[in-house]
Amino acid sequence: MEFMRNRSGLITVAVAIVLVLGGVWIVASDAYGEPEEALAAYDPSLLLIPAYQLDDRALYFFINDRNGFGATYVRKGLFGWKNEFLSWSSLDQKRKYDGFGSVQGHGGTLVYGLTRHGEEWRFEVDGEDAEILNLETLPAEQVQTYRLEGLSVWYAETEEQLDDPEIIYYEKETGEELEPE
Repeated sequence: MEFMRNRSGLITVAVAIVLVLGGVWIVASDAYGEPEEALAAYDPSLLLIPAYQLDDRALYFFINDRNGFGATYVRKGLFGWKNEFLSWSSLDQKRKYDGFGSVQGHGGTLVYGLTRHGEEWRFEVDGEDAEILNLETLPAEQVQTYRLEGLSVWYAETEEQLDDPEIIYYEKETGEELEPE
């Protein structure tokens, strides 16, 4: 009887070890050494537009299928980098982006858009200046292929949920507030 209890205990321990190792393998299997690798594994056709990479968090904008523009965060965990959900909407086929209409959100704490006025305008979201990424800093072939000439991404992040952010556009040179058309 003693032998059966010890054997049963050993089997239980062995099964527990296998389950733990299997769980670790599953969690680690979709983690990568770099943020770009995590996104490329999800969709290798994405044109990645890096915004920043901090210690354990990176923000990327992307273009998918040449017609969708979106954003995602990539986070570093114990086993490596993993992408969070991706959100996107369709690009304007004519790539106008001359006005105030290109505003998107991601996860409730990120607001962003495309503009042709990245050099001339300042974007303010709930009283904080937005960051500007000039898309012409991407490789020239990608700029031409995706028709990104003259475009910039503007974005702003907050710690708190953005339910209905106030977005104000200013002329950089004069500081004059611009009115939506």
